[in-house]
Amino acid sequence: MTGTASRKYAAMRRSLLAVAAVAIGVIVTGAPALAETRTVANIGLNNSESARYDAAGDHWLVSNIGPRGASNDGFITLVSPDGTVLDPKWIAGGVGGVTLVDPLGMAIQGNTVYVADTATVRTFDRVSGKPGSAYPIPGAIRLNDLT
Repeated sequence: MTGTASRKYAAMRRSLLAVAAVAIGVIVTGAPALAETRTVANIGLNNSESARYDAAGDHWLVSNIGPRGASNDGFITLVSPDGTVLDPKWIAGGVGGVTLVDPLGMAIQGNTVYVADTATVRTFDRVSGKPGSAYPIPGAIRLNDLT
């Protein structure tokens, strides 16, 4: 595959994964369905892993592992129900005292966002995104989801 074809394939794959993540979230969480299917490309997602609908905020949280091999570069993207990126790095590892190594699954309870991040569950304020507590899970290697 040529470099251009490879980049196009990678961009298309990321777009399809993002759409699939949102679609799965709609089915599982009962979130409102999108009015139309949109192809989202080149919006800054990087190794997206999970999407969680925040009904109180009426937006999606998308966890991004970030570049492979680096550390503390994971981030959470806010996306509106119509697919518009509201904040590409709403919560970002290495910024403002935030640690996010490889954010995977997420859960929302009240005003707290819980993020499975390698062997730690991290909490963030649901409205501001400010970091809260970190709960290391002894013996965990790679936590993947929270329910």
